Amino acid sequence: MGIVYIPVEIRRVLELEGAFRPDFNCPVFIYAHISEPVKKDGIDVQYALMAICPQHGMMDLGDINPKTRMFKTYDPQMINSSFYERVSNHVVKRVMILSDQLNKLRTLDDVLATKEISVKRELIPNDK
Repeated sequence: MGIVYIPVEIRRVLELEGAFRPDFNCPVFIYAHISEPVKKDGIDVQYALMAICPQHGMMDLGDINPKTRMFKTYDPQMINSSFYERVSNHVVKRVMILSDQLNKLRTLDDVLATKEISVKRELIPNDK
C-alpha cells in the first residue's frame, strides 16, 4: 500500500513548557499543533500534534511522557516524517501526518492534564 499521509488542519499552535529533551536531558519548548475539532465517541475533541522546533517544512511528531516529561518522537528511524504548511504569519496551518501515527495522537485535554506542563504562548494561523 505504501506510505499514506493524512492532512490535519491546525486551528492554533501552543508553545508548551515543562518538557525535557531526551538527547540533552534539558528543558525544551514543545509546539503543540492543535487540530480543528473532530468527533471521537460522539464528543468534539482537538488533537495535539507535538513536535520540537519544526523546520523547513518538516517535523518529527512525538509525545510527552506524563511521568518523566521527556519528549520522544514516535519513530526515531523516520526522520522528518511529517510535512507542514505555514501561512503568511509563519504559523503552521496544515500538517500531513503518516496514517499510522494518527492513532498515537493525544487530545489537547490529555496533554494539558500532564503535571508541570503549561502553555507559554498561543499562536493563531493568520493569512492576512
